[in-house]
Amino acid sequence: KEPSFWRNLGKLVAEISETMSEVKCDDFVRHHSWDPFQAHKTLEDVKKHFPGDKNTKCKRRSIIVSLKTIENNLKGFTKQLVHSDINEYNIIVGEDEEVAIIDFNDTIRSYRVF
Repeated sequence: KEPSFWRNLGKLVAEISETMSEVKCDDFVRHHSWDPFQAHKTLEDVKKHFPGDKNTKCKRRSIIVSLKTIENNLKGFTKQLVHSDINEYNIIVGEDEEVAIIDFNDTIRSYRVF
């Protein structure tokens, strides 16, 4: 893609983020395993799914350490509504490089990290 595409996409994501920061609604507090704000619940799930052998225990320990590190480092970030699913399938590009974001179904209240 052209640099203008990435610039337009970045501006749009920033605008969405700013607008969502003004919304105060607890309806979007729910558990998603990829949500850093919910790392403690994900830890519980990991413990259930990796009960087995030495290799499994090693994987489980790596995931637990990673999640605890994430959880500890996010404490200074602002919590707000975030789209949480911006990917190539949720970006619409017009002929003139105009960019739009769709699919706000995974919006959650979590950490804003940028």
